[in-house]
Amino acid sequence: MRILQICYKYPPFFSGYGKQLHTVNQEITKDDTISVTVLTAYGKNKSTTISPNFIVKSLFETESEKSRNYFYLFSAFVVFRYLVFFIRADVIHIVKAGPELIIPTMLAKLLGKKVIIKVAQDDLEALLPHKVGLLKKIRRFFIRKADIVVALSQKIVDEALGIGVSAKAIRKIPNSVDTSRFKYETSLAAESTNSRVKRYVFIGSISRRKGVVDLLDALLIYQGSNIYFTLAGPLYDVGDFEERLVSINQRGFVNIKYVGEIDRPEDLLEKNDCLVLPSYSEGMPNVVLEAAACGLYLLLSDISIHKELLNILDGYLFTLGNKLSILSSLSYINKLELTPYHMASQSRQASSGFSVDVVSRKYLSIYII
Repeated sequence: MRILQICYKYPPFFSGYGKQLHTVNQEITKDDTISVTVLTAYGKNKSTTISPNFIVKSLFETESEKSRNYFYLFSAFVVFRYLVFFIRADVIHIVKAGPELIIPTMLAKLLGKKVIIKVAQDDLEALLPHKVGLLKKIRRFFIRKADIVVALSQKIVDEALGIGVSAKAIRKIPNSVDTSRFKYETSLAAESTNSRVKRYVFIGSISRRKGVVDLLDALLIYQGSNIYFTLAGPLYDVGDFEERLVSINQRGFVNIKYVGEIDRPEDLLEKNDCLVLPSYSEGMPNVVLEAAACGLYLLLSDISIHKELLNILDGYLFTLGNKLSILSSLSYINKLELTPYHMASQSRQASSGFSVDVVSRKYLSIYII
């Protein structure tokens, strides 16, 4: 079977979903009867062979993302540059339902190929209003023409139905977590968290969309048991960030530090007890899956995807954007005994629902059918 994937931001160093897809591709191409070719915009080389049956073709040879014009060039010309791959493919998988889906889907349908389109939350939210522009109407038309539409969450399923996608075409497949990297290893004889200070961690962009301002505002007025708090990720639009950390530390209740961007989040996760994610919007937050696989308890804002994940994983919700709700949630968790037994159970739950092996089998099922 020859699988062709079109993914504008594929290489793992560009895209969280690219990273997920790369891991799944490595897993499914262990089968010698399956080959995967990825067509992407950017790459360190024009052609990269990952394995004998896994190749990445890049339209532009660069290690940094370029202007919006490159996106339009990719959307318009990737089909013509790599036409032979479209002709040879058995399945064409378009990894994001942006404008880049239009020409590849049109050609794939003309060639009689099976088309799979993965839709993200931001893809569909722009298409939901009844009155949309011509380009968005065309995108909506071709999404409905796909043989299979992959949705990460129930909210995305509902939004796909809202633009007229057939329920029979929709498959809900979550992101995966690499459980060879993210895992709980501490012996069950280790100490419970009641015998020491609780350790909290946030990993993600230091931005307003991720709820970091709400979190810092809450920590500034926190009074209770002493806690440790670590933040990691690129700094964006949070003003006076360093000054905020100094003010929190000066009050004496929270020992907070910022460690910048990190390459190995698993090393930080395994040193903590609870992941805090106060995001205003998420598609399928990889960091939640990774933290759970490492055994961490989850403290999450009450957006739709977080509620859905906590039907499977162990955690607690607070009201989005409400610093008092964040404070009461921290107080609750401070009193909660997180034993090695509970952390091992959390890790097993994450592995059973979201491991690369589980998610790869789901993708194989839609490629083969």
